[in-house]
Amino acid sequence: MPTLRQKTYGNVPELIEHGAQWSIPQNFPPRDWPGGPVLAPWATNKTLKAIERANAHPTVRIESLCVLKWEETDCREWLAAREAIDVTAPDRDRTTPTIDDGVVLVAMESLTGGVNLGTGLSHPLDRMAAIRTLEYLTHWDHALDASEIVSWALANGWSSAGGDALNDIIDRLNDGRTFRNIRRFRIRDRGELRRRWELQARQRGL
Repeated sequence: MPTLRQKTYGNVPELIEHGAQWSIPQNFPPRDWPGGPVLAPWATNKTLKAIERANAHPTVRIESLCVLKWEETDCREWLAAREAIDVTAPDRDRTTPTIDDGVVLVAMESLTGGVNLGTGLSHPLDRMAAIRTLEYLTHWDHALDASEIVSWALANGWSSAGGDALNDIIDRLNDGRTFRNIRRFRIRDRGELRRRWELQARQRGL
């Protein structure tokens, strides 16, 4: 799917003059709309997911996206992952999402390389791999910051559906709940996996 990027217009009226569509999840995109700029007033994650789905359609090309927010924190993970420009402060430095814990970062890189990012963890084996990875990190006393991990995932090829699935798994683990019917590695294999991730993190200075 093409990555949505921010194209800066001078103001909202100018964006509308360029033919921007107002995005409402229930009826977006309009039938037979070939694409163009999109205005998402007071967007929610549901709105942005509808736009992302439309952008993946072969006959629709979204040229630019303007998101109006109620609060500074609204849709923060999605916008950070898409490297959106704040038009009220276009010169402000944009930070690429990262994960502070080096072992968690290495583990997420490993998971990202081993699952189908396009299906949002809908495949049972992909979901099992994600649960197993995050569960082991929790058992090894690595804190799981859902916002941080999901922001990184969205910036590294995960879909919104995949980000939601990761968020749900992390929330459940952080609440102390467990998952049933998960094929876990043997204790020896888990130990080898832990040592490998820790070594990779040290070698990279993470």
